[in-house]
Amino acid sequence: MSANNDLEKWFERYKAVVKEAGDIAYKKQCDYGWENIGSLGVKGLIPRIVDKVARLKNLIWEKNLNDMKVSEESIEDTATDLANYALFMVMVMRNTWYPEKLKK
Repeated sequence: MSANNDLEKWFERYKAVVKEAGDIAYKKQCDYGWENIGSLGVKGLIPRIVDKVARLKNLIWEKNLNDMKVSEESIEDTATDLANYALFMVMVMRNTWYPEKLKK
């Protein structure tokens, strides 16, 4: 029973992180609009994901681990963006990226 309880607590923390990432995606989407991802689809997401991975590599391997920021973006910010891009890819692949009225 304890293992199940631990898993439930972990899952609640996981959902909180996903909710935070979703809130960030929502705010950014208000600024970018639908075409920033929709115009190129999955192929347009690959360079963004590669850029985020390169940033993480630079922050983790190349920088002082006590000062893990580039400009104003922390490792956590970069990881959150990377998670959101992966979820955007799933949405594009499922054809759920665009609002119903804009679906192509």
